[in-house]
Amino acid sequence: MDGVFQERAELKGNGKRVSLTLVQLASYFTGFSEIYEVKGRGKKKKWGQNLTLRSFMRNFLSYGSAL
Repeated sequence: MDGVFQERAELKGNGKRVSLTLVQLASYFTGFSEIYEVKGRGKKKKWGQNLTLRSFMRNFLSYGSAL
């Protein structure tokens, strides 16, 4: 529970869900990886070293759902 900010019941539910739908976990990881790759490219090119996670996410989500 430490470091993931979830309660025990939520962790148990997530563990069960992951064991039943492993593909969903892989798709979450892929999405996470892709978004952070875009953030890294933005930091190098457009926004520079001042890019924060908060400003990136606000800009990213301003286009609508990531789905």
